[in-house]
Amino acid sequence: VRAMAGAQVREFVLDSLPISCSWQEHRPEREVPLGKAGGLKKVAVTRPIGSPPPDEAEDTSRLAVPQEVTDRMLRRILTFAGLPVAVSILFLPLFYFLKVTQGFEIPLPAVYFIQSLGFGGGLFGISYGILSASWDPSRPGSTLGANEFQANLPILLEYLRRK
Repeated sequence: VRAMAGAQVREFVLDSLPISCSWQEHRPEREVPLGKAGGLKKVAVTRPIGSPPPDEAEDTSRLAVPQEVTDRMLRRILTFAGLPVAVSILFLPLFYFLKVTQGFEIPLPAVYFIQSLGFGGGLFGISYGILSASWDPSRPGSTLGANEFQANLPILLEYLRRK
């Protein structure tokens, strides 16, 4: 190994073949102040400029949600949020049909209330879909997810308290 102006050059021979390969490992440099003497000194940087130091870098592999759990949450969100919203949307043509063909007019506040229930149920369904899914990749969980909801809600609340 021989040193070259901020880079290392390595040479090796592949087995007994007369082929020689070499490459350089680039180590970026940056200028740092010398202190009271003034001026700048170039020093080699062991990590990319702007990236956090290793002790501050967070291990993202432990934060990743397994694919099975993500799929399970998405199915539950589509079920628990999609059904109330779909029913709410289907009520609009029903109200129109009743008014135009049957002559039965539903008061506008009642229409607003029913639509609010449907879309509010969809909003609740998103949260419930996430919390009612089993967060254990090896266990599918129950159909409605009541037990999983009771297990996952304290975990979420504890996480929010720590933040």
